Amino acid sequence: MKKTLFLFLLPGLAAMTFATEIVCEKQGFNGHLQGIAADKTGIYWSFYDTVVKTDYTGKITASATVPPHAGDLCVSEGKIYVSLTYYHKADIQRDGGKGWVYIFDQNLQFRQKIALPDTPAPDGITRLGDRFYVAGNDFGKALHRVNTISLYSADWKYEGRAQVDIGVPTAYGAQTLNAVGDRILAAFYAKGKGSHFLTLPDMKPVEPFPCAVSVGMAVMPPELAGGREIYLVAKSTGTHKDKQWGGRILIYERLNGKIVPADL
Repeated sequence: MKKTLFLFLLPGLAAMTFATEIVCEKQGFNGHLQGIAADKTGIYWSFYDTVVKTDYTGKITASATVPPHAGDLCVSEGKIYVSLTYYHKADIQRDGGKGWVYIFDQNLQFRQKIALPDTPAPDGITRLGDRFYVAGNDFGKALHRVNTISLYSADWKYEGRAQVDIGVPTAYGAQTLNAVGDRILAAFYAKGKGSHFLTLPDMKPVEPFPCAVSVGMAVMPPELAGGREIYLVAKSTGTHKDKQWGGRILIYERLNGKIVPADL
């Protein structure tokens, strides 16, 4: 029998149960999972050229097509922000730039796009307080230690860059960024532990996450978590060979100061 995780909601909200593993209903996307985000209405999944929304059972409730290549995404104040690095010359020439953030509502209806000329290859994205944080892919596949994260105001005015060094060689830039309390969880393709909590404003790594979250992590919304600190950790399904990509989510939580698979 499949175990389920019982979460108790705030007064006025209906009780819900969640499986220990949430599988996105559709499989066979054109590229691997890039990131996830969550609010009390559902989970948002970013793939190569498609963004989908599911409920907490994995059933798709909305979808949107985007130009390749979508990166990470975040949700804030009822809006979904998706980082985009245009791969096709025609898209770059049409819109006049390579790096973008696409903005959707909670039903994945497109609202606007904002050029990011100061971050021409954006990937990880999150919001904490009145600032957006957008990771840049400045080095490509070549291994490197220092990565950059661009800082933007709440209305997308560029405010400069911060440097991040998690102590091991990394490829590309921070694949995902996630606001967790007063810290940011940054995940890299790394030789060694590639997922670390960063303190603000110095962006120093202070605690490794116990598993890779380079294709997405989201904190369970407090309305659903029932006082627990619950993490949704995304994994890709599929391979580069079959090019039939999908995604699934495993459930973790913080217990006694440690992040562990949810104790069900």
